[in-house]
Order: sequence, then structure tokens, then C-alpha cells
Amino acid sequence: MRKISRSSDTKNLELTIYSDGFGTVGETRSLEGMEEAKELEYLDVPGLMEPDSLVVRGLDVLEYSFEYDLISRERLISRYKDRTVHLKNRDTGSVKLVKVLEASGMIVFQDVETGEIFVDSHDEMILPLHPDGIRTSPGILMKVRKAGSEINASYITGGLSFAMVYNAEVGYGRLKLTGWAGITNSSGRTYRNSIVRLMAGNVSRATGRPEMMYMAKSIQSDSAYGAEQRSVSDYHMYSLPTRTDIPDGESRQIQLFSGSEVPFTRHYLAGNTMDGAQPVITFMNNKESGLGMPLPEGRVRLYSLDGSSLRFIGEASIGHMPEGSEVELKTGKAFDIEVEGSETSRNQRNGIDNVRWEAKITNHGKETAVVHYELNIWEKFEPGRSNPAYEIKNSNTLLFKIKAAPGEEVLIKCEYSSDKRVHVTER
Repeated sequence: MRKISRSSDTKNLELTIYSDGFGTVGETRSLEGMEEAKELEYLDVPGLMEPDSLVVRGLDVLEYSFEYDLISRERLISRYKDRTVHLKNRDTGSVKLVKVLEASGMIVFQDVETGEIFVDSHDEMILPLHPDGIRTSPGILMKVRKAGSEINASYITGGLSFAMVYNAEVGYGRLKLTGWAGITNSSGRTYRNSIVRLMAGNVSRATGRPEMMYMAKSIQSDSAYGAEQRSVSDYHMYSLPTRTDIPDGESRQIQLFSGSEVPFTRHYLAGNTMDGAQPVITFMNNKESGLGMPLPEGRVRLYSLDGSSLRFIGEASIGHMPEGSEVELKTGKAFDIEVEGSETSRNQRNGIDNVRWEAKITNHGKETAVVHYELNIWEKFEPGRSNPAYEIKNSNTLLFKIKAAPGEEVLIKCEYSSDKRVHVTER
């Protein structure tokens, strides 16, 4: 006896979607009438399911197989090998009963009455009902030993992914940041009334099953956000606030969170390895700023408030930003900030180069500009005198932070020495 289970029997459905392009499905279905059955036909699973990832609870499964009959001429005929079908002459309408001898490549039939062989006939084939039926959607056929009143099945499937897009509305000293999760479903199944979780981070497929990673070591929730965030191992999971439908073959945008009145600073980034100056908007991802939630990597579209209208001013990208991190949004090239720089002299004495570098920054705009100028030095050096003062950003970079009033030219002068001597060590 065989029991058929369809998605209409679903009592609970949960999806965990990974930014890497796959997902895990956890589904509970009712199994009424399964007590006497020895086989379960578990239908309406995604075509991109990974069969060997299946984990079943609620019944004792002896073996299972993933079956999917694509509706194609070759696939259908192959199901009828060694069976009888009808051939109908397209011109006369006459019908004869034949047996399918070969179903792959060149199709071969044998007339049941005369024994004649027909090779690759162009007559119309009429296929009787197959005793095993024809599946137009994927299914799992399970042979079972014992079953309860319901089944809980979990598995991995391809064709599920999400990507983050942020809209940042930049006002006067404050910005509003809204995060949208773009969920794409091309798995081959529609998921209805599902709990949806999004997992951010690069999950290794070699060391463990992602669907086993549901134990959360901490939970954070904030009414300012639409989604609950959990830390799962070294990854972050976001639970959407309400159940939702995700149709097959569709993409939809779901608001993950929104933070308003986020304080930010604005400066321009320039340097001897850059062409011109780049606008940079910086804000802190913490609760004091109205955020304080790990931000998945994604694109950020920036809009500037112009009176009552918003103007698109650029696009940036961010990586995974943990709570407490500083977020920098770099966009485009500044029109009104002119930057010139060059090495003005290099003198060597006793094998040591003495170098002078100058840079001129001109503000053609109508507002005071803060400019961070990075002098990258790709040789071992010792810094010397400079005007204005610098900060050491790293072993190869000096950072100058200046302010330029409208119409002002600011000159940066820096000296450093580089040891070119060859040192020989005696043994």
C-alpha cells in the first residue's frame, strides 16, 4: 500500500536561505492513513533538491529515491519500453498496437499482430495510462517500516538565495538606512505560508550540513527592526517577522530593518595613489546610532535630501559589518575638490635618500570640506618634518586630515628619509 503526501498536507514550513545560493527546507506534514502503508510518495519537493541531504523524523525509512519525470518526448517514451502503445497514422487515422523495443536514440516498435518492425516511425504515438503514473513534479519515494501521524523532513536545495540592498537617505547630519533582502527562488517549488530565515556569512559545505546549524548561542531583538537577528556559530541569521509566500521563479524584496536618525560624518578621501577625491560617508553600526545589528554584505544606494525631493548621489558596497563597526560608504569622484601632488625633491647622502613631497588641495565648492589625504610610501622610510601634522595609518601610509574653506588652497608638505644602503652581516 502506498500513501501520497502533497504540500497541501503541510502543517508547518520553514526556510533558511543562504547568501551563497542555496537553502534548507524544514517541513512538517500530516500522515493520516499512513498506518498500513509500506511506501510513502513525498511529492512537491524542489527540482534542485540535494537528495542525499534528506533528514526524516516521524517514520522509520528503509530506503528512498528521488524521482522526477520531465515531460519530454524521450523521457515519456522511455517509461514505456517493453510495453504496448498505439501508433496512429497521421494521414489515414488508422491505429495499430505496437510494442516499444528500444526507447533511446532511434525508437524501435514491433507490431503486436504482424510482428513487423518499425524503426523511428513518424506516426503519432498514443500512450496508455502508465501503471506507476507520470510525475510532473519531483517526488521522494520512501519505503518505510513504521510511521506515525506526521513526518518532519529537512533537506538542502539549490535555487534559493538572497542579496542585500540598502537605501541610505542622507539628510542634514542624519541619515535613514533601510535594508531590503532580495529573495530569489528558482528551486522548482513554491513555498507558501513559510517562516523565512536569512543566513549571512560564507558557510562551508565541506565540514557540515548547514541545516544542522540552528542552535543559537545568543539572541538579539530590537523593536526598531522588522527582523529578529541571531548569532549562529560564526554566522548571523535573520528571521522575518511574519510568514510569507515565495513563489517559484520569482524574486521579491522584503524589508529586513530600518534605522532612522543615524548620525554620520562626511569627508573626502584623496592620496598619491588616487585620481582626485572621493566622497566618503561614515557612521557607526551601534545602538547609540539607532542601529547595532550585524549588517549583511550588499549594495548601498545613497540619496541626498534636496528640499522635499531625494536625489540619487551614488552607490557603494559593504562587506559583512559586525555590531560596533564603523561603516564607510565611498561613492564616485568629487567635482569641486581638486588634488595635485608630487615628489618635489630626492637627495641622497651616504646611501640615504632625503625626500620631499608636496600636495595641494583646492576646494572649489561652497562649503567647508574635510579631506583625508593618504601618502602611501612604498619603501622603508623614516618620517620627518611635515605641515600639517600627520597620523600613521599603517607601516606604509601617512594620513593628513585637513579642512579647506570655500575657495581655499591647502598645501601639504612632508619630508621623509629612505635608507638605500646595503648592509652586510659578518659571519
